Amino acid sequence: MDAQEMFRGFEENPYEEEARQLWGDAGVDSSQARLAGLSAGEQQDLMQEAHAINTELAGCLQAGLAASDPRVSDAVARHYRWICAGWTPDREAYKGLGTLYVQDGRFTAFYDQEAPGLAAYLAKAIEQWADANL
Repeated sequence: MDAQEMFRGFEENPYEEEARQLWGDAGVDSSQARLAGLSAGEQQDLMQEAHAINTELAGCLQAGLAASDPRVSDAVARHYRWICAGWTPDREAYKGLGTLYVQDGRFTAFYDQEAPGLAAYLAKAIEQWADANL
């Protein structure tokens, strides 16, 4: 899945049926309502923030920083805030999202196109950040 596909959910979501099966109608409807409430400019800002976060995390990975490094933690905090635009996960749900990034090849491919191994690195960083902050 490329970035265009990932953010297509603002208008149409090819993964909606799968999401409804996994997380139920109420969760999907709530997320859609939150995202639909964003202006076009806010949607664009959200897409740009996602790219900036991924670029920062890739730089951290390539610099050999530990997943617990403060720079990585700051990037994961930004990632969490970005996720909260559509859904506010608790500790276990956020850690589960990190696991999904590794277990679902579509997410792994998306993150790893930025830097090989980024999905696994982000998953580990999410786990550590969530344990310390949620």
